[in-house]
Amino acid sequence: MCQYNLEKIFYVQDCINLSSISNQKSTTIKKLIIESFRNMVKQGFIENKFKLVRKDGSFKLVSNLNTLGITKTEYIYFYEIIYLGTL
Repeated sequence: MCQYNLEKIFYVQDCINLSSISNQKSTTIKKLIIESFRNMVKQGFIENKFKLVRKDGSFKLVSNLNTLGITKTEYIYFYEIIYLGTL
């Protein structure tokens, strides 16, 4: 069985930059995003590595997401694990 990693992008700011939501709701959304990624890692759907691209274009490689990191992030690269069986 072969394993491939498919790079994908999650646009953080599209979810948390809604002008009509409170800071409390924004924090809740960030926590749900983090929980979702942790669950996908735990289930083996994605790798436990992330590339956080900030609003200024700089980036940071992390294996642990947190709300502060998400706040400063424009989008997250993550890596889906795809298994291909042998023929």
